[in-house]
Amino acid sequence: LPVVVFVGRLSKIKQIEILIKATEITNSKHPRINLLIVGDGPEKSKLEVLAKNRLINHNYKFLGAIYDENQLSKIFYHSKICISPGNIGLTGIHSLSYGTPVGSHNNFNYQMPEVEAIEYEVNGFLFKQGDVVDLSNSIINWINKSVKKSEVRKVIDLKYNPYIQKRVFDELII
Repeated sequence: LPVVVFVGRLSKIKQIEILIKATEITNSKHPRINLLIVGDGPEKSKLEVLAKNRLINHNYKFLGAIYDENQLSKIFYHSKICISPGNIGLTGIHSLSYGTPVGSHNNFNYQMPEVEAIEYEVNGFLFKQGDVVDLSNSIINWINKSVKKSEVRKVIDLKYNPYIQKRVFDELII
């Protein structure tokens, strides 16, 4: 099954419960998905209970905190999409660097600057903040897409890499 991944701190602001509920809705239809949750934090036990009550046991896994880039690279690369239902932050750039699309909410008043890297229908999507059904529909839409990793990654190559960032800083200083 296609893998949807969340990578980050398991905190209330990340709204991971929305992703679990959207996974339940998605898996009541086709295509079904597997959910990987990578991270640790104060919401972990609550989220594990929610997943146990709402999802089929073999369709989700909590992997805990992973800091090894070799492991993270494999997780991102083999996932169909990375979703952060709360703010996206650097996880979005990390995911896009491996050619893995990103999904997050559309309320820019509660987003991090990295949300600007998401190009709708090119390298990810934005769903209506807090809307579980819209997130599920967006997941289904994206799972049915066929995109090249090189196209997803293009924004990193053009805007979000150390060379471009250095040039931007240099231009600001000069």
